[in-house]
Amino acid sequence: MTDSEFWGLTVYEMLHKMAKAYGSRMLFSYLEEGNVKEVSHQQFFRDICVTAEHFAALGLKGKRVVIDSRNTYEQVVSLFAAVSMGAVAVPLNFDLSEEDLLDAAKRVEPAMVVYDPEDEALAGRMGLEESCLLASHGNGASESVRKWLDRDGEPGWSGYGGSPDSPALILLTSGSTSRSKLVVLNHYAFFPHVGMETEKSIFLLPMSHIAGLIILMNDMVRGTHICLSNMKNGMADIRWFRPKDIFTVPMFVTMIIKQHKKNRLDLSSVKNISSCGAPQNLEAAEYLLSLGIFSASFYGTTEVSGTVAYSTPREYRFGSVGRPGPWNQIRISKSGEILIRGKTVMLGYLGDEQASGEALEEGWYHTGDIGYLDEDGYLFLTGRMKNIIILSNGENVSPEALEERLYRCALIEEVVVYGEDDKLAASVWCGEGTGEREQEEVREYIFRFNQTMPRFHNIRKVVFRDKPFEKTGSGKIKRASAWG
Repeated sequence: MTDSEFWGLTVYEMLHKMAKAYGSRMLFSYLEEGNVKEVSHQQFFRDICVTAEHFAALGLKGKRVVIDSRNTYEQVVSLFAAVSMGAVAVPLNFDLSEEDLLDAAKRVEPAMVVYDPEDEALAGRMGLEESCLLASHGNGASESVRKWLDRDGEPGWSGYGGSPDSPALILLTSGSTSRSKLVVLNHYAFFPHVGMETEKSIFLLPMSHIAGLIILMNDMVRGTHICLSNMKNGMADIRWFRPKDIFTVPMFVTMIIKQHKKNRLDLSSVKNISSCGAPQNLEAAEYLLSLGIFSASFYGTTEVSGTVAYSTPREYRFGSVGRPGPWNQIRISKSGEILIRGKTVMLGYLGDEQASGEALEEGWYHTGDIGYLDEDGYLFLTGRMKNIIILSNGENVSPEALEERLYRCALIEEVVVYGEDDKLAASVWCGEGTGEREQEEVREYIFRFNQTMPRFHNIRKVVFRDKPFEKTGSGKIKRASAWG
C-alpha cells in the first residue's frame, strides 16, 4: 500500500483500509510477563472498534482524552480508538517531572485519563473524579481496556463520520528552553509520510512523540511486523525480537553502538537504524555504514505533524536530513529559517493565540530551524535561531554545528556550547567515573579542534559536569541546564 492511498482519510478510515488489506497478517508482537503476545491487523482493528464503542458510551466524542504513553498494546488501542470515535487524544509522557505533567494536564482539561497502573498515583493527582480515571491494563484494575476487549461478539460501532481537517491530537512540545506548548493537530497528523520501506521494526519512541506516531503509521501501512517496546526496555527487546529496522533518537543510537562495540548486542539482523529529534551524528553514521547498516537522520517538527524531509537507501546524501516530501511546501527565508506550509501543519497552540500567530504567518509555519537546500534539493540543518550566539564582533555562531564536531571525541557523551562573557564555552559530560586523565584528553581534543576553526569559533572555556544534562520528555538536552 502507498502513502497516497491514505491522503484525505480520517484515522478510522485509514485503520479500516489496513485491516481489509492485511487481515490476519501479523501486526504486533510484545512481551507480557515474559510471554510473547501477537496481534493481527484484523484483531487490532476489532479491538479499536470495541474500545471506541465504549468511549462513545461514556460521552467522550468531541472531548479530550489523556493517554499514558508507555507504548503498551492497550494504550496504543486506546489512542487510536479515541481519535477514531471523534475525541481528541492527548498522549502524555508520564516520565516528565510531576510539575510539568500536571501543568499540561491542567491546560488540556481532559474528560478522561487512561493510565498505566504504575502511574495510578500521578493520574489521581490530575484533579479528575475517579469515574474519569481508567487503568489501561493490569491485574486488580477495577476498570480496564482489556475487560471489554476480551468480550465475545463483534462491536456495534462503525466509525466516526467527521472530517480529516478536524482536531484529532494534542501533543506537548519538547520545551528545551521555555514552557512547553500544546500543539493541536488534525487527522493529517497520522498520514504515513516517512517514505521508508520497512520489514520488521521495533517501536521505541513514545506515542507522545510525533515521530513515534508517524513511524508507527508508516510501518502499519506497509504491513510491517512491529515489536511494541520503549526506550527503557528497548535494548532487551532488540535482543529477542531481532528487528531489521530501528527508528529512535540519536542518544539511543549512541547506546546501541556502545553495546555493539562491547559485544553485548548482535546487530547482524539489522538493516536500518535511523533517527530524529537532532541532526545526525556523523561518526555514528559512519560506524553503522561500515557494518552495512543504512543510517540517516529524518527532519520534522511537532507543529507540522512530524516528517518534513527523509532519506532512503536509494536517495541519500551524507550529513543531510534528506529531501523534503511532497506533502508540504518548504522554503528558506532570507535569514536562513526553514518555513513550511501544508495540510499537516498544526491548527495552532492550545490556549495561546499570540504564540499561534507568531508561529504561523500566511499559512507558513516558522520552524526556528536554520538550514539550506543544496543544488539537488537535499536539506541540511545548521542550527536553531533561538540558540544562535551573537558575539560583539557581529559574528553569529550556531552552537549545534560546533557540538556535532565535539561529539566526535570518544570521551564526550553530552555537550552544550553556549556564550559567556562574549566568548564560547562548552559544558561537557563524560560519563560516570571520569577522572583528571580523561578530562585532560578532552581539553587536548578541544585545543586541537580550535586550531582547525576560525578564531570566533574557538572554545575558550570547558566546564566538566558531574552528572548528565536534564532532558526533555523526548530525550533532548535542556540547554538552559548547561549554565542554570
